[in-house]
Amino acid sequence: MRKLHFLGLLIALSSVVACAKDPIPPIPPVETANGVFPSEGFTGRKLRVEVSGDNTNWSQNEGGGPTVAFGDGITVDSVDVASPTLLFANITIAGTAAVSARDVTVTFGMSVLTLKAAFNTLSPVDFIANGALAQGAITTFTIKNKDLENLFDTTSTGDGFFTPLVFTNIAVTGPAGTYLLVSNVSPFQIDGTLYVDVDAQPGPISIASGPMAQTVTSVPASPLAVAARTATAVTPGSTTTGQITNPFDSNLYELTAASFPTLASISVTAVASAPKVAILPASGHFADLISARATNRTVVKSGKLYAIVFDISGDGGYMYSLKDVNTNLTAFADTEPTNNTSAGATAVTSPALIDNASIPAQTDQDWFKITVPVGKKIHVTTFPGDPRTDTFVTLYGPNNATTTFGPNGGSSSDANYHEDLVSPAATVAGTYYVEISASQDIYYDPAHNTYLATIVLE
Repeated sequence: MRKLHFLGLLIALSSVVACAKDPIPPIPPVETANGVFPSEGFTGRKLRVEVSGDNTNWSQNEGGGPTVAFGDGITVDSVDVASPTLLFANITIAGTAAVSARDVTVTFGMSVLTLKAAFNTLSPVDFIANGALAQGAITTFTIKNKDLENLFDTTSTGDGFFTPLVFTNIAVTGPAGTYLLVSNVSPFQIDGTLYVDVDAQPGPISIASGPMAQTVTSVPASPLAVAARTATAVTPGSTTTGQITNPFDSNLYELTAASFPTLASISVTAVASAPKVAILPASGHFADLISARATNRTVVKSGKLYAIVFDISGDGGYMYSLKDVNTNLTAFADTEPTNNTSAGATAVTSPALIDNASIPAQTDQDWFKITVPVGKKIHVTTFPGDPRTDTFVTLYGPNNATTTFGPNGGSSSDANYHEDLVSPAATVAGTYYVEISASQDIYYDPAHNTYLATIVLE
């Protein structure tokens, strides 16, 4: 029996020795994704991206092939497998895709490989607004191109001197209530003026470059940051002092006349600087812009006006004076067809508003007469009505409607659609005549024929 126990112990020890000599199975190689090239791409563009791996066994046929993901806003259009360790992803980056670092994930069968923050989305443009950007503002902007494979299209018409320079293959669009007027384009930069309505809100900007079939769209990384602000009320007939603190800043005012109709004369002045004031109607929209210069005159029949004091010359750090003068008007009708000749001229008294007038044909004439004392000037201004009604003004007298009164044949310049004519001071008291007719140049269009006019003795 002892011999049997001893034999069993020898057999057991032999088994242990034999097991200790068996080979250790190899550890399987670890699959990893190890590289992405290029590692960045512009939003709004298509791109072919190389993804490489270690110890992978990617193939196009097994299990339908690998898939690749780059996160929100990036669509993978196709994946091409070049080798078990190399593939190419053809991607489309949305123009609205967030600018950020992205994880790149390759999925193949049961294997999911992720490279953290391996791909970056970039904006192809930088948008720079000069000055404080707020509701009711005028400033300038610059757009810089960072995408050297898609240069800005500089195609233009006009010469910038006798005809406006228009860049036909560039469109810059902002959120509702903003207008971005392009003034210059180079392959690397767009410059222009930015107009912001009184009720505009923040929102994205889009830049389209190129002819219609080949347009490339770029979106800046950040939306247009329009700050809310409340207009400062101005008392009618008063002078308000303000400051352009920094270059390209602007200030917003609200003006409401004490009675209507009124002729509002709004001007801005400064020592050694040249600010301007833009006048908007109650809508507060630049689409309805009345005028924008140092001195503005407009007829107001109801409601309020907005005044935006601005300086886009780059000057700043100065004080200015904003003056609002309101002249109460008496309304007179355009008595068609009676006043189509001087014999039927409508008699008016100063300050007069000619309301709801029209010149429906290029041969039409509207005549008015006014008694003028010695030393007084006759100031006649025409207004919309229709912004494209092309008027012409001629003065006659004293005491006849055949002798022109004043230089240039007593006539307005006819330089714009609407006229602003001031006569010399009268040296003879009497009746003077005002003829408002259609411009005889090529810009008159009978489809645009309504106007307002003021006749004021000064």
